[in-house]
Amino acid sequence: MARYRAQPGGHILQIKFVKKSFKLQVSGFPSTIAKVLKPKEISIPVPWGHLAGRQWGNSQSGKPILALHGYLDNAASMNGLLPLLPLAEYNIVAIDLPGHGFSSHLAPGMTYRISD
Repeated sequence: MARYRAQPGGHILQIKFVKKSFKLQVSGFPSTIAKVLKPKEISIPVPWGHLAGRQWGNSQSGKPILALHGYLDNAASMNGLLPLLPLAEYNIVAIDLPGHGFSSHLAPGMTYRISD
């Protein structure tokens, strides 16, 4: 169980991680704030297909942050960390790198070298 206090005298957010489904059960916040905690699935068109990703936080006026996963991982690795941040202040986008998660694979002949 993780706890996060939004502001002095404000609501306390309690997040319960359900291991098998990786769902967040949110309590203690108004429903409008709880909606910010759930990621929005996004798709970014690129010449070889699309980059899949997830967006958390305030997409209207939040400070933009791009979250990148490690090699052979995917954007879902951010599911446990990002809801613990003050999402009302940030617009965080985590993408699946090409060939990872739900993103399109690179065109034939292109490589997935770590140095790239």
